[in-house]
Amino acid sequence: MKREINKELVQRVLSGELSTEVLNDAEAELWLDLFVEKMGKPGKDEEAFFAARRERCRDLDRRERNE
Repeated sequence: MKREINKELVQRVLSGELSTEVLNDAEAELWLDLFVEKMGKPGKDEEAFFAARRERCRDLDRRERNE
């Protein structure tokens, strides 16, 4: 028997509104796939944070070479 997937419910769980406990097996499998995909990509805040960090490191390297 194929279980129905409530995509809206899966999205609500993915956004943190609900616990994964509300999902059936098929929805939980979809949620896990989407979660792994989402966590595998940096968010905008992460990209900005690490870009700024790399720039600070380059500045420190430049200063150390000039001293």
